[in-house]
Amino acid sequence: MRRFLIYIVAVLCLPFCAMADEALDNYSKGVKLYWDGNGAEALPYLEKSLGLGCTDAAYIIGELYTWGIGIPKNYAKAENYYKMAANSKVEVSQNRTEARFSIWILHQMDVSTLTEKEAAQYLCEAANDGLPDALYELGLYYKRHAKFGNARKAMNEAVEKGSVHALSHMGLAWYEGNRIWTLEGIDYEKAFQYLSEAAEDIEQAPITNEVKCAVYLTLSKCYRFGRGVKADIKKANDCNDMAAKYGDPTAIDVKKILN
Repeated sequence: MRRFLIYIVAVLCLPFCAMADEALDNYSKGVKLYWDGNGAEALPYLEKSLGLGCTDAAYIIGELYTWGIGIPKNYAKAENYYKMAANSKVEVSQNRTEARFSIWILHQMDVSTLTEKEAAQYLCEAANDGLPDALYELGLYYKRHAKFGNARKAMNEAVEKGSVHALSHMGLAWYEGNRIWTLEGIDYEKAFQYLSEAAEDIEQAPITNEVKCAVYLTLSKCYRFGRGVKADIKKANDCNDMAAKYGDPTAIDVKKILN
């Protein structure tokens, strides 16, 4: 009897296994085309994969509509697909986490149908999943709502996870002694440490030129005046050149960026 039941279960599972293989195959084809920038060709494969139960595909479709990769931008459709991925019951999925964060980004772009409170719930979920930039954004969100303890906690967690945004932000905060973020005032050693780490990846990071300019300008001051590091005029000038590359260093107001 037991062998018969096992046989029945196996037979019933066969269509689902085949369906899973088909979903994965279509997902893989769609993702490859997505990375190649062929959104119009990727879409049918991803839609078929989603129809077969692969909710990871919903996130990629959301990206296609958000950024107009080979298809016209459509923020409403993007948000709907992000929600499908964000509300997935899959236990571990990077795409689910990214979809939750993307919903918040749509809200920040002022193209979301959600209220700030609703969008923030997705942001919190992405932060709880450990996404570094979600933690950074959550820190800014708490700061805007005067929850400074929560803001510092989220921002420091983002720093620990290597968020270039958070490293830049906290490096500038420690240099300026912005007590909202540091509590302790100025600490040049921490400032130099964080800004140096940020500079390692800042060229490829989606960060505004204003912030890049501020990071390099502040590193230049560290090297010039020996703040947190041994004075080195050559490195100071190199950093100043990088600051100039991203804008007029004399026009940068670091306090304004932090606030």
